[in-house]
Amino acid sequence: ASNGSSPLGEEQAVAEVGPMLPESLGQPSSKKRKVLPFEDQYLERLPLADMYEKSFMHKDWVTHVAFAPSTEFLISASVDGVVKFWKKGELGIEFAKQYKAHTGPIIGLEVSSNGSLCASVSRDATLKVFDVATFDMIGMIKLEFEPGCACWGFKGTKGKEYLVVSEKKGPGIHLYDVRDPADAKNDAGALSFHSSPVVAMAFNEAHECIISTDSKGAIEYWSPSTRELVKEEDGLAFGSKFKTDLYALMKAKTRAKCIKIAHDGSKFAIIS
Repeated sequence: ASNGSSPLGEEQAVAEVGPMLPESLGQPSSKKRKVLPFEDQYLERLPLADMYEKSFMHKDWVTHVAFAPSTEFLISASVDGVVKFWKKGELGIEFAKQYKAHTGPIIGLEVSSNGSLCASVSRDATLKVFDVATFDMIGMIKLEFEPGCACWGFKGTKGKEYLVVSEKKGPGIHLYDVRDPADAKNDAGALSFHSSPVVAMAFNEAHECIISTDSKGAIEYWSPSTRELVKEEDGLAFGSKFKTDLYALMKAKTRAKCIKIAHDGSKFAIIS
């Protein structure tokens, strides 16, 4: 046609260009998108640090992390009682092994000063002992009390390898030789250097003594080998605690969260 219009009817011309789209297309879908429960909370808790690169996962909240420099193993624990071993490499860490070590939350994960042993302590009133180099569980001790906190109390590789555990509901402190099943089963009884439950302990390897502090803020030095308080004649640099700051927690009416000791044993720090 001279006017440029199609000789076919308008509807037929349109139909020749291509088939009509089904009426369902172009309409909003009635199918609802799946919504993850608590999705906003998950998104808010994604790592945001500038240096964040990757995650090494547990199935539940991670509560403790410990490192053994001599073997370069990282050990982690989560609230569901799982202990995982990771081997440090050139570009990160690699998963090695995991244990469902406890039926209750883990309240302590301790690596010995020589890096050979790791112990996990749980509210289920058990402690498990692992050989770090082989990441094998080598011992289990059933406690007669609910544990409060724990630390290792031995130096080097000779002599008894003591694990020190405090009572959560009393001032007692118990020592176990983890290499001697008879000693573990026959607890010689609780030591009592405090008048209230011990909330934090640490082993000073240089001076071979344990620093412990209780819920009232009292701080004591004592020896795991002699099972007695360290005195001035034993090499203590003071005769009276009134000449020191060891009453600082009691004066502030607070309690310690943890104790950390410098590698040379000359200083210690407390977070309260």
